[in-house]
Amino acid sequence: MIMGQHYSVPEYEAKHYMRGTEPYELVEYVDMVIEGLSSGRYRYLAHPDMPKVAEKDECFTREFTRLCKFLKENDIPFETNMLGFVTKRNYPSDEFMRIAASVGVKTIVGCDAHNPVFLSDAENQNATRRYAESFGLEVIDVLPGLT
Repeated sequence: MIMGQHYSVPEYEAKHYMRGTEPYELVEYVDMVIEGLSSGRYRYLAHPDMPKVAEKDECFTREFTRLCKFLKENDIPFETNMLGFVTKRNYPSDEFMRIAASVGVKTIVGCDAHNPVFLSDAENQNATRRYAESFGLEVIDVLPGLT
């Protein structure tokens, strides 16, 4: 139901999670995410901004714009990750949020299932929601097709 791409190579070959520090890694990452989402198996994309590529890099803008356009065209929301927001990880990324907002992608607040107790923490949930809304993003509470 939730796609969370962590590797730019097959998992069995990976020695660590996707770092995305090189432009070619980000291109591979976005290609793999689009391929996975095209399967129709997933309702939303978890922490798409996890790769640690430089936010001001031309590749960052180009590839995440490409991903956001795919999400918009296919009405697939992305997750604004509460775990990353609360623990001050490199995601959610302000620059990614700006790109997503400019394309018009919807977002949903989630915790990527690592610690579902986050979902019952109204204070952190509201803070994460306000963060997403500060970029002009539409924050949804119910996934498309699940009413």
